Amino acid sequence: MFSANYAVLKLLFWILLGIFSAYFIPFPKIFVFISLLCFILNLVIILFLKRKPTILKQKWSSALVFFNSFYIGFILTTCQWNHPFSDIDSPEWKEQREYKAQIVDLPQVRERSVKFIVKTLDQLVLLYVAKDSNALQLQYGDQIQFTGQLQQISPPQNPMGFDYRKYMKQRGVELTLYLPTGKWEKIGTNQGSWIKRESIKTQQKLTQILQNSSLSKDQFSIAAAILLGFDDTMEPELKTKYSNAGVSHILCVSGLHVGIIFAIVNYLLFPLQHSKRGKLIRTIILFIVIWVYASITGLSPSVMRSATMFSFVLLGKVTVRKTNVFQSLYTSLFFLLISNPLLIFDLGFQLSYLAVFSIVIFQKPIHSIWSPKTYLGNYFWDLATVSVAAQILTSPISIFYFHQFPNYFLLGNLSVIFLSFCVMVNGIIVLAFSFFPWLFRITSFCLEWLIKAMNWIISQIQSLPGAVSHNLHLSLTETILLYILIFLLYFAILKRKKTLLFAFLTCSLVTIFLFNFDLYEIKNKGGQIILFSTSKSSALLFQNGRHGILLSDSITNEQCAEYQYSIKNYAIANHLRMEFVTTKQDHSAPRFFKEGPFIYGGGKTMLVLTDWLPPINYKSKINYILILNPEHPIEKVLDQVDFDCLLLDQSISKKDEKRWMRACKKRNLPVYSVREEGYFCSSLAKNN
Repeated sequence: MFSANYAVLKLLFWILLGIFSAYFIPFPKIFVFISLLCFILNLVIILFLKRKPTILKQKWSSALVFFNSFYIGFILTTCQWNHPFSDIDSPEWKEQREYKAQIVDLPQVRERSVKFIVKTLDQLVLLYVAKDSNALQLQYGDQIQFTGQLQQISPPQNPMGFDYRKYMKQRGVELTLYLPTGKWEKIGTNQGSWIKRESIKTQQKLTQILQNSSLSKDQFSIAAAILLGFDDTMEPELKTKYSNAGVSHILCVSGLHVGIIFAIVNYLLFPLQHSKRGKLIRTIILFIVIWVYASITGLSPSVMRSATMFSFVLLGKVTVRKTNVFQSLYTSLFFLLISNPLLIFDLGFQLSYLAVFSIVIFQKPIHSIWSPKTYLGNYFWDLATVSVAAQILTSPISIFYFHQFPNYFLLGNLSVIFLSFCVMVNGIIVLAFSFFPWLFRITSFCLEWLIKAMNWIISQIQSLPGAVSHNLHLSLTETILLYILIFLLYFAILKRKKTLLFAFLTCSLVTIFLFNFDLYEIKNKGGQIILFSTSKSSALLFQNGRHGILLSDSITNEQCAEYQYSIKNYAIANHLRMEFVTTKQDHSAPRFFKEGPFIYGGGKTMLVLTDWLPPINYKSKINYILILNPEHPIEKVLDQVDFDCLLLDQSISKKDEKRWMRACKKRNLPVYSVREEGYFCSSLAKNN
């Protein structure tokens, strides 16, 4: 099965090797020019060898083709990732200047701003515009003029935090700017791609039809996500419910949705099947419909994968060639990576391909375990085997990224997959017949109750005891080893070879050893103090091995939003057992003691200034002072306390922060601003 279209698979391997080389290895920019010259030289040699082909020349030609595949992956990735022809590091980008720019994506409305990407001087810039009536009118293709000083997107502000800079760089965006009201003006409209502009307008019109129906806010967000790939209005709590039930994939437009559209249009065009010209017309219409739908839904990675695969299936039918799933997968992956090599690092892209590969590889062997005798039994068994098969290759990477696993994913899929299909079909009818008021009301009512039933089932499943296994951690090495283990076990069972079983057992021992060694290192390393970067609050962590004490007034448990966003990843990666202590609460633990505003731990002393300054009649030596109440008299604090460093975080205003920083710099005293420099970290003495 893996040998299907083996030549494309080998080309795919070399392209991926080129992509990973350019992405992970910091080559000098001159390498892209060397690679380009090698690529052209190889082409010339291949053309020369083709003139009088021999077996030896064919082997050399094949080798050069594979090398050129490597160069294609390397050159395309370098151009997108490292920008060898860009002047992004030029000082002029850091100057205050006037720009004319064009909006190149759909603006997203946030709580206090409107966010969108613009193109100016061959650079993509992430703009945040203050939310007002003018900003809300902006659309794709509009041209704006503004004055400002572009900044590079900030790196992660917390240890193991989400790297938004890297995420945006993978999309070609490295610069950003916030524009207050009155600092920009609209100077043009209807620019950019006509296809994309019309696709966005169509999506907005269809979204408006759903909004005009009888659906509630949550029901509308579900319908818009399933039908149109529009999930901007969906509440985070609703997304979490679907994720906890193991069915978040139904909220993303994917192969299921493209397949339904394909099946409906294919059925309607069946009369054209009876003539050769009719078959060609039918194929062209199907091709256009698939890609129009993909464009309307935003061309997400999963949609592009599905649309590309269906396109190759149609092409195979036109050329009367037999195609199989693996052939379509390899070829679609090959062409998508040529169009955008950085897609391979997109999580949605990874999950989409892994799910399909997993189903194609594992579903048939699992299904062969049992053969139900009834139609209904066979339907549920098919659904169960597909669900289990899809989880085999998607679970490791899901745990790697999200640190959790939905234990009732099988129950969730068996319960709502058919309902989601009904929502999709009913939703298409609602959109197609919206101009008939009576039919629109009836179909909207049906859609409302279908979504209501689906939401109720999801709520019941995700509220069951033990619905989700939280705080799971896999390192990158452990994730790769887990995939190796899966395939070693699969081939050991399939081929029934002892050598493969021995390799599986050996790899299992290595994985277990690495996991336990990781725990041993964390347990025995010295402790540390971390002051996290959190919004308008303070979070101070004292870590001693796998024991963590978090000092904060606003973050009192693991369910707090700020903990989930800023601290959770670090706590999971270090397998921390967390205690939560408020700033006014005295606390005692191994290598940690807090009394009043004083904290002693790992050989370090810290003074946390909240409501009052303790009476100190002598020059006291303190390692760190954390200012939580900026109203303390600055001179009195600096006169009374001898400290190594004064710490300021986002719990105080920018104005107060500047006052304290000025006072410290005036006396040449060390001061650290979390707002400006990111999280603060200091090692503690080892536990002997």
